[in-house]
Amino acid sequence: PYQPSDRRFLEPLYIDVTRLPGLADAPEARRLLGQGAARFAALSSLGHVDYPAVWAAKRAVLAAGFRALEERPAADPLRGRFERFAAEGGRALDRFATFEAISAAHPHAPWTAWPEELRDPAHLAVAEFAARHGGELRFAKYLQWIADRQLGDAARAAHSGGLAIGFYRDLAVGAAPDGAEAWATQETLAKGVSTGAPPDPFCAAGQVWNLPPPVPGALSAEGYAGFRALVAANARHAGALRIDHVMGLSRLFWVPEGAAGTEGAYVHYPFEDLLAALALESRRAGCLIVGEDLGTVPEGFRERLAEADVLSYRVLWF
Repeated sequence: PYQPSDRRFLEPLYIDVTRLPGLADAPEARRLLGQGAARFAALSSLGHVDYPAVWAAKRAVLAAGFRALEERPAADPLRGRFERFAAEGGRALDRFATFEAISAAHPHAPWTAWPEELRDPAHLAVAEFAARHGGELRFAKYLQWIADRQLGDAARAAHSGGLAIGFYRDLAVGAAPDGAEAWATQETLAKGVSTGAPPDPFCAAGQVWNLPPPVPGALSAEGYAGFRALVAANARHAGALRIDHVMGLSRLFWVPEGAAGTEGAYVHYPFEDLLAALALESRRAGCLIVGEDLGTVPEGFRERLAEADVLSYRVLWF
């Protein structure tokens, strides 16, 4: 989970294709489920997860379910719920869906190797590509709608089953440099460097995580809207949220591209502003926050988090 394509969205691989909304009115999807029963059973019996094969089997059913949804009239309630989800996703969901469609057109190529005009999400060529591939964009949004819907259903079932706090989700410290988030938000990310950690008793060589760090000034210039949206997306359907490497609210260890973990330096972030934004989204979501504060921690940092009611993180083995 620590080098995701985009921390604001969900992995469709985990969708339960036997519980698609509107499945009763999607004969092709039901037929594929019936015909593929033996295939799903064989995949489930493996000693490892065959991700490509699982996704191929699930995607066929999902595509059939999507086609059935698209055939429903505009006034259909189920269709309406999908349309509302797609609209509420705004620019972030639009860009994610566009990235998914461009990626499918350029398989196995990182976005930095795409045609130059497609590397910039604000370029006119990207808008033209999206217009030509509208169905693929809607399918990507459909997958997010189903995944979000099923996660919400699972969270409600957990609560009704006695899980008092609810789901405990995890926000990674960064996203993959070749993923959707790095493409969509590249104007806020530093180039030619990676987040990492300095040498410590557990890793004398330091660490390089291959995650582009955010530019502090870019965070404040947008009024922390991107950070707030990131927290909100991960607090959704959760009762608790773990912030991976919570020291990133105060400082991150930047390592130049090609350098070792011993050759980085700390870059400071607007701690009090980020803490306030985190508190705001925590209250809005009704979601408590746990800060993973392992490693090299600034003096007084844990105390300040405790004052703000951000819970601390301990590993029993340590």
